[in-house]
Amino acid sequence: MKRGGEGSRDKIRNPPRLFYLRKKSTPPGEGNKMDKLELLYAKLSFRLNTDKRMAVCRKLASLLRNNFTLMDALGRIERAESKNGAKPNEPFAIVMRQWQKNLERGMPLHEATRGWIPMTETLLLTVGDVSKLDVALANIDRVMTGTERIRRAMLGAIAYPLFLLVQMHYKHFNLFVKHIFWEHILFLMGAYMRPYTHHPLFTVHC
Repeated sequence: MKRGGEGSRDKIRNPPRLFYLRKKSTPPGEGNKMDKLELLYAKLSFRLNTDKRMAVCRKLASLLRNNFTLMDALGRIERAESKNGAKPNEPFAIVMRQWQKNLERGMPLHEATRGWIPMTETLLLTVGDVSKLDVALANIDRVMTGTERIRRAMLGAIAYPLFLLVQMHYKHFNLFVKHIFWEHILFLMGAYMRPYTHHPLFTVHC
């Protein structure tokens, strides 16, 4: 007979197999590619979304007027965009972190933001007073918002006449296309029937 302790010794010697979910290792260089893609997407999103970019500009100017340091103001906006870190890959949160990194390297704001904002805004930051960044940011918001309104007004002014012009010429274009189409159909039919024109069935007996 086996003693009572032998079974427990066997369990200790041969413990049950435990299966763990292991995280897949990222191939070498894959992480860098993803980071570059995220940075590129964040840069494009920030540059193309003028309305939200100006909203960030106004928020940054407001925080600076309330005696926040530039780094603290950028950090506050980053936390708001990333939902307190829950969504760190949000494009605007990535932009704020990149600006902070550039400032930590000793760059001024117009250099830290170069490439992330249009050149017009970079120039407005460059000529602005460094000690009054809130004023420079407010000027950027005023200029870019006015420019965007003018652009939209011009697009709205030419959109309807352009629509009427296209509508007027569409009928002529449609008739032209139909004419060309039927010419090609008749030409192909003639080319197809040409070998049979000497057939007795097609010969006209006078």
